[in-house]
This record gives sequence, C-alpha cells and structure tokens, in this order.
Amino acid sequence: MRVGAVVVVLTLLGASGAAATPTPTPSGWRLERTFGARTWDGADAVLVVASDDVWVFRSWARDFEVRIPVAYHWDGVRWTKVPLPKGLKGGVNRAVARSSDDVWATVSGDQEVRGDAAVLHWDGAHWTVAKKTKALGLEDVTLVGKRGLMAVERDSGESFVWRFDGRKWARTRNERVWWLGGSSANDVWSVALDGGVYRYVKGRWKRQKLGKAVPAHTSCAGGRYPCADVSWGGVVPASRTRTWVFGYLSAEAKESETVETGLLLRRDGDTWKRLPVPRNWIPQRAATDGKGGLWLAGRQLDQPVVENASYKTVTWHVTADGVWQGLPALTAPEGPGFLYALARIPGTRSMIGVGSIRLSDPPDPEESPAKAAIWRLDP
Repeated sequence: MRVGAVVVVLTLLGASGAAATPTPTPSGWRLERTFGARTWDGADAVLVVASDDVWVFRSWARDFEVRIPVAYHWDGVRWTKVPLPKGLKGGVNRAVARSSDDVWATVSGDQEVRGDAAVLHWDGAHWTVAKKTKALGLEDVTLVGKRGLMAVERDSGESFVWRFDGRKWARTRNERVWWLGGSSANDVWSVALDGGVYRYVKGRWKRQKLGKAVPAHTSCAGGRYPCADVSWGGVVPASRTRTWVFGYLSAEAKESETVETGLLLRRDGDTWKRLPVPRNWIPQRAATDGKGGLWLAGRQLDQPVVENASYKTVTWHVTADGVWQGLPALTAPEGPGFLYALARIPGTRSMIGVGSIRLSDPPDPEESPAKAAIWRLDP
C-alpha cells in the first residue's frame, strides 16, 4: 500500500551456568511514541545510521489478518512516513546500511502464501524491491564486502542463503546460517540450528571451537533423553576481536521435564567464555553499548502472568567486565511492553527500542490488540 509522505513532529533523538548477581538501576526505558492501534500493531525493526538518520519499520493488521509493513524516517527534527513499494505483506525483520543512501531491508512476507517475501533497497530517495522470492519468509540480512549482501530465507524448517554480489543474486541451501551478524561488511557471523557458531572466512563458513563454553548439543528429537538443545537467539559482533552470542539451553531429563537456562557467550580473540546470566531470564534481543558491553532484552521465566501475556520484556546491561545491571520490566499506561529490536545511537550511550504495547486481556494472548511503540533509554 503506497501512501503519501506524512510528517509527524517528535523530539526524540538530539564457564558456568551460575546466575549473575545483578545490581538494579533506578532508570528505565522512556516511551516516546506509539502508533495505531488497529487490531494488531507493532514496530518490528530499527536501524540507526546516525542520530539524525533513523529508520523504524512498523507492521499492522486488521482482524489479525495479513500484516502490512510501513516505514518511518527520523531526520533529527521529525518523523516522516515514507512510502514502500505496493503489495508488500508481513513485517520488516531487519535493516542494514552502508550509508544514508544505501539501505537494505528484508520483508518477511505472508507466512501462508508464497511469493511475498522480499529484499528492499533505499537509494536516498525511494524504496524499491531488489529481490522477491517464492519462499515462505525472508528473515535476516547483513552486508558482505564492498557491494555484497547476504539474506537468510527460511522455508519449512530449512535455511537458505541469498547472496548478492552487487550485480546478481544466487541462492544456496545452507544449514549453517540461521541468524546473521557483522561488526563490518568484512566480518560476518552466523549461528545455526545445530548449536554451532560460524564465521565467514574467504567465502566459507568456519565453525568456531567453543570448547566447554556450552554443553554438547544433543537433540531431543525422537524422544532421546537426557538431551540438551542449544537455541541461539542471535550473534552480535562488537569488533573483529570480540563477539557476543546469546540464546538459551533447553535441557530435558525426560519427557515433560524441561528446564530453560539463558546463555551468553563472549569471544575475546580466539577464546570463548560463557558468562553467568540473571536467573530465570532468557535473552532474545541484543545490541552493543559502544564500550565493549551489551544491552539485552528478554523474557523473565518466573514472572507471573500480567494482564494479557505471560511476560513483559526485561532489559539487562552487561559491561565488558561482566557486571550486570537490570532495568524494570517494560510497561506503559495502556499495558505491558515488548521489545522486538534495539539499537544504539552512534556516539552516545543512548538506545532506541521498538516493539508493541498490549492493550487488553483476551482469552488468547496472541489475539491481543496492540500499539506499535518506540522507546528511548538514556543510561
């Protein structure tokens, strides 16, 4: 759905499994803006190129049907609603940029209908469709080299990689890629369903030797017990010498006896180390703090049911030295808040988070009306 530009004025930007011992902090996220709500409304992705160059991607749906993506741009003074190509469905899962006039984004597509997933490109003036696929979904994307791009397609439990060399696209099946990350276009990483962590070296994925940083990955498929499934939520390279990987370990002694434990690994040079994480908490989103540490947003497992959901987003910060500080659970006057993505404003310690606010208490939490929301954190 193509719409004309709409200007919205807003002043926003100017190896052990033992639990960590956190220090709560008094401050928290500040709600800056909400969008909607129709039946469902959420902000799915955020890209901060500079303090005056920010993209937020929202998706909305009526009657819980197919979502429609919408793009907003912040120029340091106001938010502008920017038209996307017609016919897009789903949400924008991730966006990356080489510059303000070279931005890429993946659109998930309709999960029930093939042919809607797409890679978009912004040239400084317009969003265009760079690639469409017949898959059920396009997820992650990262820059590779001077002109290249890599996007992850997921289809019926399998993963494929779309590689763009600046001129043409090529698709290959690759189970080593599930989530992508890069400290630069020349330092690309992935995590996979097999519990592995991989680095892209000279055109090939090289599995990292994690040593005893995580337990051996033994699939629970087929009723094999005891078992331990490692499920990675993402990889965040902070520099060429430091990389963070987060997710959770699901251990089962026997059927219906599952214990989930948050996982956080840190690479320094060639050494991987597992850091303690807050007890009963699973990290789901992360971004570097610019000082060697990490901001993480996730779910609290022992949190009681609140209003219309089993959890609110709980945010933690871990310093380069492994010291944890926690923030209060994300809330808003209308209901509990959920963070779907976060990013740091370059040159500052401030963070931008995007997500949704649930508005009611229906029998099915997945059918809760929601507003898209933007938060800011100034630690």
